[in-house]
Amino acid sequence: MLANVVTYRQALSDLCQEDAWKAAMKQGYDSLTNHNTGELVPYPSDGTKAIGGMWRLTCKRNEFGEVYRHKARWVVLGNHQEHMIHYFDTWALFDIETAFLHSKMDANVYVKQVKGFEVSGKEGWVWRLNRSLYGTKKAPRMWKAKLVGVLGSLGMRPTRADDLLYSNKDQSLFLHVHVDDSFLIGKQENEILSFLNSLNVILKLKYQKRPTHHLGYCLNWSSKGTVRLSQQDPISQLLKDHDMENSRSVKTPCNRNLLKELEVIGDPVSITSYQQAIGSLNYLAQHTRPDISFTVNALSRYATQPTARHWVSLKHLFCYLKGSSGLCLTYKNLDTHTCDALVGWADADYANDQIEQNSITRNLITFCGNPVSWLSKKPLVVAQSTTEAEFISMNICA
Repeated sequence: MLANVVTYRQALSDLCQEDAWKAAMKQGYDSLTNHNTGELVPYPSDGTKAIGGMWRLTCKRNEFGEVYRHKARWVVLGNHQEHMIHYFDTWALFDIETAFLHSKMDANVYVKQVKGFEVSGKEGWVWRLNRSLYGTKKAPRMWKAKLVGVLGSLGMRPTRADDLLYSNKDQSLFLHVHVDDSFLIGKQENEILSFLNSLNVILKLKYQKRPTHHLGYCLNWSSKGTVRLSQQDPISQLLKDHDMENSRSVKTPCNRNLLKELEVIGDPVSITSYQQAIGSLNYLAQHTRPDISFTVNALSRYATQPTARHWVSLKHLFCYLKGSSGLCLTYKNLDTHTCDALVGWADADYANDQIEQNSITRNLITFCGNPVSWLSKKPLVVAQSTTEAEFISMNICA
């Protein structure tokens, strides 16, 4: 889903959307007070510092680019928290409204009042948090613990393969969790609705029967149960971030002699910009674009010492994505009893790396003909023959 992030000053200076932003911030502030997130107290006299905060304002758009929601969330500047004072341990692992506000704080944390909603006559007072707030370091962990308990009470347990994937006892329901955004799959619609109704009693949630967007994915459903998965929105944003939205398109992700070209010595370029681009490209390659896996893997090897030559190859890949942003993965609704359920494909390009004489391994795993996992990498072991390279590839695939 496309989302534009604006600052507090920008929101209040936009005459066309000022009222919408004020309403969104009022809704966000009301959520804090309704959940008893904190209580107003005098500034602590024992030397404890009150942590500041900021409004995170996002303008959500649908697949047609139309604004459908103004979202305002008050977040704490968690980077100002001190270990062993404001928190003791940190690890983070359906759209549930105000998810983090459901967890209670286990340490005294003071934060400054919400900007735009300061209490008259008590401007110097601060909030002592009763519940975790967005931005505090322990908020993700506390929310995870809360969610595990809630889902457990409804008969959902994390799977052994992935602790963010939950299922019920007879595996008729599967739930994938990403912070407060979740994707629920089930065999019977009435069972799905029953679970959502039970969950909604405990945690207020928003439910979309057939989502068109989820975590950067664009989902296109057909009447026959086929779904097409693409990432046009992240690609558009990536091209915009690197001023490549008006570039020409090319038909291949890289030149034929890419590995040899990357060894050419050139002038150094910004490491930060290069690594940001590689991170975004790797996200695409791992989720919906197996066609760029080889190129991204090759470019990633130079993430710590990028040169102008590497940046040229990176721009070539941008141009390829511009012309192929509509490519998607198609998942068909097939009977698992009449098809080969799980199939692994393995291949190797012997001594493809002309510099180090390494082979390139490529794997693809399909479920009923639908791709579910793939990779392109350079094995740590140097193969002595084509046969050995193929065996190494099959071993990695297995």
